[in-house]
Amino acid sequence: MIANTSPIDKLIQNKNPFAGHIVVRSSQVWGKSFPDVASINAHASNAVFDAVEKVSKGERETVGITITAEKGVGKSHIISRIRHRLQTENNAFFIYVSKYDNLNQIKYEFLQTVASSLRAHGSQNVMQWQEIAAALINEVTGYNHTPQKYIEHIYPKYLNKHSNQFIDKLTEIVLQKKPEITNPYLVRAILWTLSSIHNTYANYWLSGLELTEKQAEVMGLPSSEKEDKEAEGLKTVRQILDIISDYKVPVICFDELDNTEVNEYGFVLAQVVASLVKDLYNSLKRGVFLLAMYSPTWKEQIRVLPQAEAVIDRLVSEQSDRQP
Repeated sequence: MIANTSPIDKLIQNKNPFAGHIVVRSSQVWGKSFPDVASINAHASNAVFDAVEKVSKGERETVGITITAEKGVGKSHIISRIRHRLQTENNAFFIYVSKYDNLNQIKYEFLQTVASSLRAHGSQNVMQWQEIAAALINEVTGYNHTPQKYIEHIYPKYLNKHSNQFIDKLTEIVLQKKPEITNPYLVRAILWTLSSIHNTYANYWLSGLELTEKQAEVMGLPSSEKEDKEAEGLKTVRQILDIISDYKVPVICFDELDNTEVNEYGFVLAQVVASLVKDLYNSLKRGVFLLAMYSPTWKEQIRVLPQAEAVIDRLVSEQSDRQP
């Protein structure tokens, strides 16, 4: 593991190509790309691409990069650029977090956001969940089928012929070959994402939400309400990130961190997320974290955290050639 930073400084002196696009919505990051000038902020986006390459090659395990800049100078545009570049390549899963409704349940909400991000299409023009499911099956069976082949041909054929016994057998094989996965229902739900009939319900369950008793019984998934959603959410999301990191590098972006709302312990959003990233960094097998915030947020909220140096070492793990 390493420890450094990727800030933005003095980005645009005369003409701002992001004028009129200052407010960035999540749908725009996932959808069409914004107006972009690749040379602007190239040091920041290149730091992320370089980190992904190093983690892919096994030269690094986990990397944290924090982008700091003032409002309207292109932080979210950099994230959009990263998303679209990664979508054309085949070495990363992209997770984007920009909505924080309840700071007292940040881990449970993060699970929902991870599941939602993995519903988005990746480099193979299917849901990232479906890429993961196909990779799991291929690894434990020795096949090399595309997700599309599973979705369009194999699953319809075998589900029609063997019903749920097909998923039972696949789950059993995965758990035998990958004993480090301790949640059998998580594997089962991921495998269900390749079923055109059941993938919506599987996504719903993977988000930490409860299926009806009837639907849960059909898919062989538990439906009981979890008492401690925070603890269960963190446990589940760690397992998900570990599973997907076996196949590609998870790139986890936290944007819109400058809200001053506080949780029940008096910590603001950026501080809550920084603590979450510290926990994830310590347990994740491999991955890249990217955080974007205003410079004052970094100086006035992150640097004053208890044990701030331990947090900063994880948030700033890749040094840019420019200083804040």
